[in-house]
Amino acid sequence: NKMLFKNLSTSYKALRAEKYLGRISICALSITTVLLAFTVLNKKTITTIVPYTLQQTGYISEDMASESYKTAWGMALAILLGNCNYGSVDMIEKRIAPLLPNDIYEQTITALRAQAAQFKENRITVRFEIHRYIYEPSTDKVFVEGDYYIKAPGLAEKKHIRTYEFIIGVQGYMPQILYINTYEDQARTEQKLKSKKPTKSSRK
Repeated sequence: NKMLFKNLSTSYKALRAEKYLGRISICALSITTVLLAFTVLNKKTITTIVPYTLQQTGYISEDMASESYKTAWGMALAILLGNCNYGSVDMIEKRIAPLLPNDIYEQTITALRAQAAQFKENRITVRFEIHRYIYEPSTDKVFVEGDYYIKAPGLAEKKHIRTYEFIIGVQGYMPQILYINTYEDQARTEQKLKSKKPTKSSRK
């Protein structure tokens, strides 16, 4: 009987110890769960858009990006702007609008809508074949140069060299189009613009 009582007493103490340990474990798990939930709820969600034209390794931080990342975005935007028709031209505004900062938003959207109206009225179709792209560190500009083809009903397709210029920035890990321009000519880099400046003839 004494042996039985001793065994029962030992088992009871063991159960009580397990009970307290279980309670401590549950409390610890509860605290951990609350802390994790608080962290998740207060953590900022970061979404980084990667251009499909990115062929090299690139990096991006909260407010900076590598040359390859900016160049890839320049090429992607040039392809978007240079390949459309009167039926799909409205999609350009929807894709570009989220990437525009406030200071150039209205101006750019107005230009895009004017182009869309012209395309629809004249049933224009355009396509753009990239020849080369240039990143200019001094201006932070991306130049995308290529052949631009334009076609309208009843008219022969016309071709000319066209360049798209962009300055791509980053804010909060998201790309921004800080500057955008296009023209019928080769890329107007600083080097080319300097070479075109007339030189003063020296007096003898």
